[in-house]
Amino acid sequence: MNDVGRGLAYYIRTGVEYYNDAGVFVTYSGIDLPKVTEAIKVIVGQYARIRDEKVGEKELSKAKESIKGQMALGFEDSLNVGQFYGFGELLENKIETFEEEIAHIDAVGSADIARIAKRLIRRDKMSLAVVGPFKEKAAFEKLLKL
Repeated sequence: MNDVGRGLAYYIRTGVEYYNDAGVFVTYSGIDLPKVTEAIKVIVGQYARIRDEKVGEKELSKAKESIKGQMALGFEDSLNVGQFYGFGELLENKIETFEEEIAHIDAVGSADIARIAKRLIRRDKMSLAVVGPFKEKAAFEKLLKL
């Protein structure tokens, strides 16, 4: 079954957090208590799909255009511009232009995504934090099978 449109979450967001020597690929969501188990299974399943299935050219192109569009809109805000250049300086010790960053995005291919996904999306690298009236840790740990 297609995992889109199941109504499992009030909200869901996947993104990255950058640190000087590491980073985190993370999914946040708000889920109704009776749907928590199913939602975690779907999220973990989507991670496995990213790792195991080749991203199609149409999907890759759509993702790139979305990222570039968000960047362009972000550059209309001076705080975002400062963060863009500040992250470059702090994390990579270099400053690239908006155009150079767009070129990097355009250069990403399906093979690049597959290579990185296989390296990063692994059970031994996954963590789960659940906030709610739950007592059985082991039940949640079982859901993280990739």
